[in-house]
Amino acid sequence: MNTIVTASLIAKETMRAFVNALGLGQGINMQYKDEFANGGFVGKSTTVNIKKPVRFTVSTGQALDLQDVLEETTPFTIQYQDHVDFQFSSQDLAVGIVKFRENYLIPAASALAAKFDTRIAQLYQKAFNFVGVPGTIPTTALTYLNAKTALNLAGCPDENARRLVINSAMHANIVETLKTLTLPTTSISEQFRRGVMGQGLGFTWQTDDNIIAHTCGTTGSGAALVNGASQTGAAIITDTWTSSGAILKKGDIVQFAGSYSVNPLTFLSTGVLANFTLTADITTTDTTLTLQIYPPIVTSGPTQNVSASPADNAVITFFGGAAINTYTAKVSSQGLAFHPKALTAAFIDLPLPRGADMAARISDPDLGISMRVWRDGDIQTDQFPCRVDIFYGVDMVRPEWVCRVCSA
Repeated sequence: MNTIVTASLIAKETMRAFVNALGLGQGINMQYKDEFANGGFVGKSTTVNIKKPVRFTVSTGQALDLQDVLEETTPFTIQYQDHVDFQFSSQDLAVGIVKFRENYLIPAASALAAKFDTRIAQLYQKAFNFVGVPGTIPTTALTYLNAKTALNLAGCPDENARRLVINSAMHANIVETLKTLTLPTTSISEQFRRGVMGQGLGFTWQTDDNIIAHTCGTTGSGAALVNGASQTGAAIITDTWTSSGAILKKGDIVQFAGSYSVNPLTFLSTGVLANFTLTADITTTDTTLTLQIYPPIVTSGPTQNVSASPADNAVITFFGGAAINTYTAKVSSQGLAFHPKALTAAFIDLPLPRGADMAARISDPDLGISMRVWRDGDIQTDQFPCRVDIFYGVDMVRPEWVCRVCSA
């Protein structure tokens, strides 16, 4: 006997298929809260602030040395209403939920999941730690172990939860590389049977071809230098760019000579130049440029992130000490190594319409997802227009717990 295909059943089955189809979106921090229920967020501000864990400095000796508690917050915007719209006839409804799921719900959910994954992948520009070489597919385990090291140096928790999401070409190369190494029998079997890494090198691996390719900026020739000592913050004045111009791209990563990253707990230098990602494109013919960077340079206090600010005339390098013209216009897929808590998605209920043929909403606090199905009917054509909506925001709330893996 066929199950009646109701809006509620469509919503449940589509959410199930949506979760199964997620790639990069699997395992990130999903949030759905009671105050968002039943359309309660509609009409309110769509920007909220999310708290970050508090950081303290350590005092030495018997004397009490009270410090102000600095609670960092980051703005979080609910901004995407993605939906898939389709129609079907009463004959389609008569086939039952199994055929209906195969014909409509799985394709619709897969499309929504791909869009959701792409939204997350586009956040790569906020991540400032990286490994690999732009334009070159990693072919050794060392690249991925370096990603693990970068997360360790950034104070990223392990908790056996770290994930590594790369595209099919990257995955094929690393599986080929590691096939001759001594691995647990189950890992070898999984690599042979499915062509995937599974768990290894400190990560749970996953393939997602929705990861984004970054095109490096055109940076001219010669050497770019810091213009002025003791600069801090998110805007750094630089000079000696070639007069022929520079086109820097949002997401390019730069380093300043003499400015090393520090351990976020001990504030001791890691001995590795601090990375900064550009937060805006720059197109200019001037020899002096102000670079907008993230994170801002902080030289003291509980949010200190560098050993010292760069000196006047400190050399600026790109993507790990390379000269400014090394990776001009290189296209580089950006795999992501990260802790799930570094990335957050927040779903909010959409209101149910009145007077519709059928409408249903399913909200699952455990999955952190809300989804609405809205169906109407056309008596003249015997067609049922239907839409499946999700309303959400995504953000990288802990960029330091993310490491980009550059590839071709």
